[in-house]
Amino acid sequence: MNKPNYCKYLGYVDSIKYIDFIKEHVNFSLNDDYGREEFFSECKNFFLLDNFEPKNSESLEIFYNISEDIKNVCTSYYGSGVIERIQFSLVPAKAKIKKHYDYGLQFSLSHRIHLPIITNKNVNFHIYDKIFNFKINQLVEINNKKDHHVENNSDSDRIHLIIDFIPLKFLPYLR
Repeated sequence: MNKPNYCKYLGYVDSIKYIDFIKEHVNFSLNDDYGREEFFSECKNFFLLDNFEPKNSESLEIFYNISEDIKNVCTSYYGSGVIERIQFSLVPAKAKIKKHYDYGLQFSLSHRIHLPIITNKNVNFHIYDKIFNFKINQLVEINNKKDHHVENNSDSDRIHLIIDFIPLKFLPYLR
């Protein structure tokens, strides 16, 4: 899989529409699916789509209607493909996501895309031995196969939209 060494800037996406979407459709909660508690115990998530399965079809349709810009960026970089996971991730003020890497075939084949929706200069995203401070509206792909973790050293919550995009040529490996 062709992952960036650490991260790759993909372009600008206006994230203001996702703030409205969160207010109307997202209910953050703790999530221990897949043994996540060990790494994400301080964080809250909301999955619209997980392992190709919609969690709320009505909200998912609304999301697809407002996210055409993200899909266009993905297809321009990676060709035709499908979205396997759509997640909103909230790291509360002064909280952390512990060091981990994403294992499993789907995480090797997918492109892990982040869109910071609410963040600030005191939120550090660590990928292996580098520290990044992702900006609002800055669509990036991270290398999720390297150790990574997040430190929210601020007094406000951090929210990212996370999308796993799988190029069509890799889908036969997942069936």
